[in-house]
Amino acid sequence: MKAGLKVFYGIAVTSAIIVATYIIVKVNDLMGICYELSGYKLKSIDEKHIYIDIDLRIKNPATLNIILNGYTVDVFINNTWVANTQSNQKKVIRGKEISTIPLLLKINHSKVWDVYNSRSIIELLMKADMEKIFIEMKGKLNGSVFNFPVTVPINTKMSLRQIDEAVRNPSPPC
Repeated sequence: MKAGLKVFYGIAVTSAIIVATYIIVKVNDLMGICYELSGYKLKSIDEKHIYIDIDLRIKNPATLNIILNGYTVDVFINNTWVANTQSNQKKVIRGKEISTIPLLLKINHSKVWDVYNSRSIIELLMKADMEKIFIEMKGKLNGSVFNFPVTVPINTKMSLRQIDEAVRNPSPPC
C-alpha cells in the first residue's frame, strides 16, 4: 500500500507542477497585452462639461480569457490633468482576440482652458495644428484569470493628428 501511495503522491505533485507552470506561462503571455486609442465621439456639451466617448482597443495575445473587472484612467491634455474615468463593469477579453472598451470622459471646461488660454487653443484649432495637442492616458485595467488578479498598466500619449489617423485607418494594436 505504501508504494501505491507514493505513486499517487508523485503523480499529484507532478500534475500540480505542470498545471502551475502552464498558468505561469499563460499569465506571462498576458503581460504582452497591448492597446491603442481607436476612436472618439463627442457625446454632448453642457454649461460645465464636455462628454466624450473614447474607444480603447485591446489585443489579448494569450489563449486565456481575461475577465476585466474595471479600470481607472487619468486623462491629460499637454501634460495637464483634465479628467478621470473609471468603471467597475465586467467584460470578458477573449484570448487571441481584439476587444473594444469604451471610456466615457467627463471633462470640465475650465480644465481645458487651463491647458491653453482661450486664444491659444482657438488659434491651434483654426490652423488645424493637431500635432501640438497631445492626449495622454495613464491608468490600469484590473482583471482576473482563473480568479488570479491581473493588472494591465495603461500609459499612452498621442497627438490629435495620430488619434485622427488611427480612427480613419484602423489597424490591429501591436
